[in-house]
Formats: sequence, C-alpha cells, structure tokens
Amino acid sequence: MIQQLALPHNRLSRLVVTKDFKIILPDYNYMEIKMEPIVKSVFLLFLENEDGIPFKCLSDYRERLTAIYNKVKEYTNDGTRLSADRVWQTIYNLTNPLSNSINEKCTRIKEAFLSQFDEHLANYYYITGKRGEAKKITLPRKLIEIQCEL
Repeated sequence: MIQQLALPHNRLSRLVVTKDFKIILPDYNYMEIKMEPIVKSVFLLFLENEDGIPFKCLSDYRERLTAIYNKVKEYTNDGTRLSADRVWQTIYNLTNPLSNSINEKCTRIKEAFLSQFDEHLANYYYITGKRGEAKKITLPRKLIEIQCEL
C-alpha cells in the first residue's frame, strides 16, 4: 500500500530483466517483481514476442520455453531440482491447448504486478488479449531492457 502511494500514478516505468533474470522496475524505486521460475519463464517468453502468441499456438514454443526455463532456473536458489522428464511434463502441460496451465501462470503474472500497484498501470506489464487472439504484453518496447541472454 505504501509503495502504491509513492508511485507516479500516470507514468509507466521501464522494465529491466537483469543478467540474473530479476525483473526490476527502476522508475518505481527499483521495485523487483518476484515470480516462480516457471511463471517468470512464461513472462519472458511473451516479453520477447512483441506481436504476442495465440494460446492455441503455444506448442510451437515448447523448445523455446524449455530453454528459457532452464536458464532462469540456473539463477534460482530455491533448492528444488526437477528431472528432465519433470521439466518436459511441466512445459508440455503449459503449452497444451487443452490444459488450463497457461491461464494459471498468466494469473500468477498478473497477481505479481497487481500486488505492487494498481490495475491502471499494471495492465501494461502482464499478458493480456482477447479470446482467440494473440496474447501479449503491451508495455511499449522502448521501456523494455533485457540484459540477460534469453
């Protein structure tokens, strides 16, 4: 709540993905947006696809999402180790159009931003889009800086 009061209410912050995959909003007092590795991986996949991705086409991104997840996981010290089979199953579920997993992850992304500031600003940072159309992150690209290797 105090963070919300300190934010400029009419200005979007730059979004920086650091070399160690932290998501930072430097113009909001260097606020860090925290997410679980798999959720962060979905966020980064959509962040790098400016035109968005239709959910029904997510299976085309399995290899890419796996690569992003493996890189993000390297920088996460939460003590968990997933086998290659478990990683594959997680990615498969996420990219399966008959599964609800992608919607759950998008909800987690939305919650990560809404927990820090109001919807008026947050909606530029999370994945949005109409049913049946490509989903995307609408933050202007000039405000995005990716320092890590995706």
